[in-house]
Amino acid sequence: MLIAITALVLLVIGAGIWWSMTGRDSAPSREKEIARLLSEADQDLRQGKIEGPEGDNAVSRYRAVLTLDPDNARARKGLDRIVDRFVALADEALGQRNLDRAGGFLSSAEGIAPDDRRVSEARARLESLAGESRDADAIRRDLAAAEADIEAGRLTGPKGNNAVERLRRVLARDPDNRAARDGLRRVVERLVTLTEDALNAGDMDKANAYLAQADGIAPGDEALRSLRARMQTAAGASKHSEEIERWLAEAEALFAKDHLTSPEDENAAKRYRDVLAVDPDNRAARDG
Repeated sequence: MLIAITALVLLVIGAGIWWSMTGRDSAPSREKEIARLLSEADQDLRQGKIEGPEGDNAVSRYRAVLTLDPDNARARKGLDRIVDRFVALADEALGQRNLDRAGGFLSSAEGIAPDDRRVSEARARLESLAGESRDADAIRRDLAAAEADIEAGRLTGPKGNNAVERLRRVLARDPDNRAARDGLRRVVERLVTLTEDALNAGDMDKANAYLAQADGIAPGDEALRSLRARMQTAAGASKHSEEIERWLAEAEALFAKDHLTSPEDENAAKRYRDVLAVDPDNRAARDG
């Protein structure tokens, strides 16, 4: 019994000595490992080995330190400096309009500090510039297509494939775009020419259609108002001309029947007078 008690006491004492020795040794060993990792991480950072090669870079070593010591200020500061470096590189790439490169740097920064304000602000700058770039590409395409439409006479139709719609899309993105405004002015000028050609050809329906299209692009334009007044005058003259031709023909028919002054409303003299009321110098009516 005494032997058993003695053996138990010796076992407890031995365990205590082993725990004491291993406990004291483990702390220095952990601190040495942290110090080594921090030294190597700092060196990686100076050499530019930030994320690669895999397992042999500043980020992986700083993270290894934080696994051993989650509150290690030096490791946290090291990662913070890396985030700063990535954001600066992203901004430099944005200044060169290299959006893909900037996006790569920001992805790396987000992998380290996804909720960092510096990173989110840089991401917003990237997205804004990307939007501007997409708009610029779309503007260039629409301007080129609109120019081709104007040359081909596709001014206002067919829908979705004409100069006016493309130029209006440009102005929706860039309200002060001079090329788009000049393009619309050229379209209006072309429509005015087409209106005048139709007017000279006596095709009032076509002239009115062209002028309505021009009004839809530049409502209130002084030149269009002037053209509209000319068309109304021409329309009135055309109507009078048709009436005169009809009255002269009726007068000749009545004259042939000897209906010279009677019946009261159906005689040659009245028809000739009707013509002279509209056109006092009409030679055919005076001769009649």
